[in-house]
Amino acid sequence: MRVDYIRPFVASTQSVFTTMLGLELQRVNFCAIDADRPSYEVNGVIGFAGGITGNIVLSMTSSLAWEVVSGLLQAESPDTEELVDAVSELTNMIAGGAKSRLRRDDLKITLPSVLLGENGLVKLPGVATTAKIDFNSNHGPLTVSIGLLENQLSA
Repeated sequence: MRVDYIRPFVASTQSVFTTMLGLELQRVNFCAIDADRPSYEVNGVIGFAGGITGNIVLSMTSSLAWEVVSGLLQAESPDTEELVDAVSELTNMIAGGAKSRLRRDDLKITLPSVLLGENGLVKLPGVATTAKIDFNSNHGPLTVSIGLLENQLSA
């Protein structure tokens, strides 16, 4: 995977968490993986189509996810439906910000999905290697996994 596909997701993730939640994220690790298991229990998944295809997975601990939903909604006791909505929106904002930073007119993003629970499986179709970026915040860790391929016709 090209490194110029990864930088926009790092910048967008940090920007969204700082702007929307007032949480500073520190990037602590970057690696290539071939595993299909998300890092944590709460996962937002969104797809890319067009000149670049694949999926992005935003994975966070449940404690961080509850902090996120409380911060976004200014709610003291949010419910699971609000958690799903907030993680969907965060995933969408990160993907949208990265799409803008990629500066490609041929990209489309799908609607996000949220997977809750451990031992899930997210298959990034056709992607042999996934870039995994680990972040830390004051409220817990999160990971962004990026599995993108440039379509041969658009290269």
